[in-house]
Amino acid sequence: MRKTGRNQKCPCGSGLKFKRCHGRHPDSPMRAHLKKSIEEELKIQSQRSDAKEIQRRLMQGAGKPIISVVHNGTRFVAVGSRLLKSQTWLTFTDFLMDYMSDTLGGEWGNAEIAKLEKDRHPLIKWYQSMCLHQKKYIDEQGKLTTMPMNGAMRGYIGLAYDLYLIEHNIELPRKLIARLKDHRQFEGALYEAYVIGRFAKAGFEIELEDEDDPTKTHSEFIATHRVTGRKFAVEAKSVSMTSSRAGKTDKPVAIRKKLHDALKKEADYPRIVFVEISRSEREAEANESAWMKEMVDGITEAERNLTINGDPAPSAYLFITNRPFVHDIEALNSGGFYSATGFKIDDFPFERAARSVLEMHQLRQKHIEPYALLRAFQDHWDVPQTFDERLPAEAFGNLDQERLLIGNSYLVPNGSGKDVPAKLLSAVVMEQGKNASGIFRLHDGTATIICQVPLSDAEMELYHQSPGTFFGEVDRNKKSSEHPLELFDFFFETYSKSTRENLLNWMASSADYERLERLSQIELAEEFCAGMAESAWRDFSRSSHSE
Repeated sequence: MRKTGRNQKCPCGSGLKFKRCHGRHPDSPMRAHLKKSIEEELKIQSQRSDAKEIQRRLMQGAGKPIISVVHNGTRFVAVGSRLLKSQTWLTFTDFLMDYMSDTLGGEWGNAEIAKLEKDRHPLIKWYQSMCLHQKKYIDEQGKLTTMPMNGAMRGYIGLAYDLYLIEHNIELPRKLIARLKDHRQFEGALYEAYVIGRFAKAGFEIELEDEDDPTKTHSEFIATHRVTGRKFAVEAKSVSMTSSRAGKTDKPVAIRKKLHDALKKEADYPRIVFVEISRSEREAEANESAWMKEMVDGITEAERNLTINGDPAPSAYLFITNRPFVHDIEALNSGGFYSATGFKIDDFPFERAARSVLEMHQLRQKHIEPYALLRAFQDHWDVPQTFDERLPAEAFGNLDQERLLIGNSYLVPNGSGKDVPAKLLSAVVMEQGKNASGIFRLHDGTATIICQVPLSDAEMELYHQSPGTFFGEVDRNKKSSEHPLELFDFFFETYSKSTRENLLNWMASSADYERLERLSQIELAEEFCAGMAESAWRDFSRSSHSE
């Protein structure tokens, strides 16, 4: 009998080619196993990619990522349309130091250094203080050294990062650089750069206003939220460091004047106003001070009776910042603080109006753009130290061995005194014992093994920097919930994908089921998750009080 060729018509009469009909090979066990292995590997790589992006955003924020590569021992960094390079940049801070010098110009810096100390520009004084501070800790040039930041370092490197963010996300205005170099305009330009940097890290698109347009007053810039497309007119005001109301003083903050100066500008969009109060106290000290309460009372009074050209002042999202390091450049770890409230916006933040978790969520959605700014403050306060998604402990730490990653294979004891290859399926860190408890599947598929793996100090540091991505996957259970809305977010991530029918079934015993039947799928998911969050939060609160 003649063999039918694969491209010939099948003898069954179907009209199909033999290879498409009875000549088709069914999936063999080997092929099925290979397909499953490929699917598992693709899933692992996708999860690792998600974890890396979360780590990157943890350090760099939601704006344009750092673009950098090392080629033949030279580090290249793209900043906007420019490409900078060096063979000596070990950390992103190293790059920022050179970037600052390049941006301001070496000639200007040398001219300032040549002046008498009392006549030097504040930036040069910061730079010199920073250099003296670094000498206390650096034993060998070109070697990584850990040190606390003094006020001068925080100010100088912080400004360098803000300028980088501006150039990398939009463009660096020459007028801003000129104002920074001018003693008289330095503080205003410094704060403007800081505010633009916050919007860049929060993922907003930024459009600088035309300062040469004499036909009208205008805000500093227009910020557009990339997801919602909503635009905001942004204004930044700063209390002068030399003011009698700055530094260590009991005098009240001139919040009313700063609000008036910001709100008198013309605006075509909802307003966001930033005010730097320039006090020397840290957050704990400030919260206990009389002037803090007076400032809050001043905002409330201004809401009632502040006028602009005889008309009631417009509403605005108001962000208050304080950066005490500018008053004591030698102080160590002098971090700042921030707060946000609504000026004539009664339901921002949501704590002012929400009576339930569902209302918290709804108000957060209503004001999602300013909440993105708050998240940038909360999650991305510090300057990145690495050029990519790697955390400092991973990039610079003394990791003696390859870190544990779900999906990777390791040699584990099988209980018979032998080390056998097995794939890590899941794991949890036991902080008290400094080890990880992992579940491993033997390569031959015959068994799973639970094994304790010791963790080094470097690995524990890496875990503390980002516990939710330590094993190469995103584990949202690693972050403890400090607010009922965080519980809502945890539930909503899962149940927002549930069908409308399932959600209605789960809430069938609800007293207002008829109302629920009229809701959309996403509205049902919100109601369901809000109820679960409130219940879980009550249980958590009861257990906390009983301990």
